[in-house]
Amino acid sequence: MPVELGLPKYYDFKTLKAGTKIVDMGEYIGDVPGKFGIQYKFRQAKDNQDVVVGGGSLKYRVNNGDIYLGGVYDITFEGKEVLAKGNFAGKDVNNFKVAEYKNSELADYERQYTGAVAAKAKAPASVEEALESGQNLDDLE
Repeated sequence: MPVELGLPKYYDFKTLKAGTKIVDMGEYIGDVPGKFGIQYKFRQAKDNQDVVVGGGSLKYRVNNGDIYLGGVYDITFEGKEVLAKGNFAGKDVNNFKVAEYKNSELADYERQYTGAVAAKAKAPASVEEALESGQNLDDLE
């Protein structure tokens, strides 16, 4: 049965309070162009809501490999600060706290993620069993 996704959710960081969780168990599914550059799209497991977030600190984490396609994250808005140096010195920037879920922490959820397999998706014991069942060989550990 198909699941309705709805429209992506965006936040107004001018009025958002520090400490607000903006992505709750969201799988990073890619980037999208935005008014101020690339923004990052997460699909939350609990409600299938897409959340789109942008910012230099997130761009740094994606480019550094800390946030990767298929990874599952919580992202909390930590407030703003003024940059002291660099190309954007004197400008307000948004700060985010990012927490990554590991495969073992996803075991209680039925949903299969691109980069993390939930425990209910039984991995085959061997390559032969995987081929017979038609299961993806990437599921083997």
